[in-house]
Order: sequence, then C-alpha cells, then structure tokens
Amino acid sequence: MTPAELLDRVDVVLQEERTALTSLDARKVEELASEKQTLFAQLAECGLGAEHLDRMRAVYEGLRRNLVLLAGARDCVKDALFAARGNPRGPGRALSVRG
Repeated sequence: MTPAELLDRVDVVLQEERTALTSLDARKVEELASEKQTLFAQLAECGLGAEHLDRMRAVYEGLRRNLVLLAGARDCVKDALFAARGNPRGPGRALSVRG
C-alpha cells in the first residue's frame, strides 16, 4: 500500500473505532486495535514525507478523540463493577463522554 492508501485506511479504522467506543462494543474495539497496530507498523516503514504531515496531524487528532472515548468507556465499566458490588458511587464518579 502507498502512504496515502495506508492513511485512508487509518481514517476508516479510527471512525470505526469511534463508533465501537460509543456503542461500548469491546470486541470490535479489540479487533480494530490489532488492525491499527498493523497499519502503524506499515506506516513506520512506508516512507512518509513532508507531504503527509497534514494527514498525520489529522490521524493524531483522531487518536486523541478516541482515547478520550476509551477513557469514558473504561469509567463506565468501572462504575458498573462498583454498582454490581453494591457501591453505585464508587471512588470518583466520572462524566460520560459518549457521543
């Protein structure tokens, strides 16, 4: 794949990951994490140049957005575990960032 094709695929994977995170689909998130790892390994070896800088900045922003969603999903799971143990408040309730 060319660098542009790899970056196109990364964009698609990040959007799919965002959808999986907002729907709390852990299986899909794990599947996409594996694909992201493969894509980033390929990007590291494909000869990205200065002409790809804007695309890489957009990828960075997509990764950052998804990281915030991942943290929110983690907090939802943590809250559910506390509720299952009979302590619905748990230590430090977090706001939901789904959406």
